[in-house]
Amino acid sequence: FKSMALVMEVDLPVKYENSRCFINDLPDEVIEYILRLLPPYQDLEQCMLVCKRWQRNVLSVIRQKKYSFDRSIASFTIKCQHVLSSSEGNGMISRRYSHSASNHGNSMYVFGGCTSTSTTFNDLWRLDLSTRKWLRQLTTGNYPTPKACATIVCYNDSLILFGGWTPPLPYPMHQPRRVFNELHIYNIKNSKWTCITTPTLSPPPMAAHSATIHGHTMVVFGGHHDNLGSTNDVWCFDVLKETWRKQQISNPKPSPRYGQSQIALDSDHLIIIVFFKVVVEEVHTWN
Repeated sequence: FKSMALVMEVDLPVKYENSRCFINDLPDEVIEYILRLLPPYQDLEQCMLVCKRWQRNVLSVIRQKKYSFDRSIASFTIKCQHVLSSSEGNGMISRRYSHSASNHGNSMYVFGGCTSTSTTFNDLWRLDLSTRKWLRQLTTGNYPTPKACATIVCYNDSLILFGGWTPPLPYPMHQPRRVFNELHIYNIKNSKWTCITTPTLSPPPMAAHSATIHGHTMVVFGGHHDNLGSTNDVWCFDVLKETWRKQQISNPKPSPRYGQSQIALDSDHLIIIVFFKVVVEEVHTWN
């Protein structure tokens, strides 16, 4: 990479007033301290393009941040901070819960969700993780049904949305709730939704399940099947072939459940965590 000479303005004694201090004159420890103050997303990665030295410094900062994060998770000392986001741009996302969220690059995408009055949404919002500004996505195509408790995962430059439910509205009375097995793919580059229909095998309608991406496969576990209750089935969706298959699992299997968290450890393993009253109740791994 071509090196860039960056100049820092500093207060110097009179005898050095005609001198200039370049940031590359600083030791690595000071440069890495400055880089740690940047948002750990696109801004930090762009600094790798300055020169080979900065690339080495950024990689060192990324390793330090990852090590610090892993230690905080292991020791239960991680802290969450409430950050007031900006309302500039296309407005501000409304209050909601049971929405779906996934990250892509320097952004977090949020779909749907539910209000305290049982109103569900099918809007899509993007949060810039560096500027902390919300932007509602102006989408086209086959829109998903307004719903909550769906899953959304990132695959290359697309978001895959599956399942979810709509609670019954208080008025008029005796309306049934609706549970979905809809599958939609959102193309981030052209802001278009596409509904995927599989004419053969497909999962039953479900909500509050969990999902992760492994290579070209989306793995879905558990969930609530309306009148059938919760399940511990595993379904796999081949993104390239656009086909479903029900995965056969050897015992012992996790008990039927919904509302769990699912994390991809690598391309071949995932971990399922069950919380109850902010306490970790069970942890399962799957190969």
